[in-house]
Amino acid sequence: MRKKNLFKVLFILLVIAWSVVVLYPTYNVAQLQKKAEVHYSRIQENTTLNRNEIRAALSSANLQLQVRNHFKGTNGTSLEAVINSDVQPLIELDHKIKLSEPKAIRLGLDLQGGTYLVYEVDLPQLMQNLAKAKDSEFETAIRKTFSRIQTTNEDFFDALLVVFEEQGLRLNRYFGGSRDSDEKVIEDLK
Repeated sequence: MRKKNLFKVLFILLVIAWSVVVLYPTYNVAQLQKKAEVHYSRIQENTTLNRNEIRAALSSANLQLQVRNHFKGTNGTSLEAVINSDVQPLIELDHKIKLSEPKAIRLGLDLQGGTYLVYEVDLPQLMQNLAKAKDSEFETAIRKTFSRIQTTNEDFFDALLVVFEEQGLRLNRYFGGSRDSDEKVIEDLK
């Protein structure tokens, strides 16, 4: 019994150790990027370079020259202090990041916060699908509602209510219960 538990514990410890080994480069890259971010900000404060220009100069190995050419020194910091305290450490951090990145787990756009999805419902089609009885008056009302929202940018359900009232139709004829008011049907549809 103890041997079985010992094997299980050793296996679990082995899996945890392997996970740490695999995840460490990702953690390391994240920490290095945080440190680099501080240097990027300070270089931006002391020069007229923006973030993209700093990255371009860093990748073309002429960051020091670019900082010298674009140094503004407005907050009392000397050029040599910026080069020694920010430019050189940023060059070293960038080198370390480039060495560690191939071993790190790459985050997808969803985990980086880079995706934004908008789902849009085709409301006229939804009304067609939900209607319990469809006739030509209903089809006409849906078409008029769709054209109305295209021209007025009005809420679909508000336009639907207005169009049905204009045509002398009750919404409970097509949706909800027979005793439901138009407002109740709209509330249920929303």
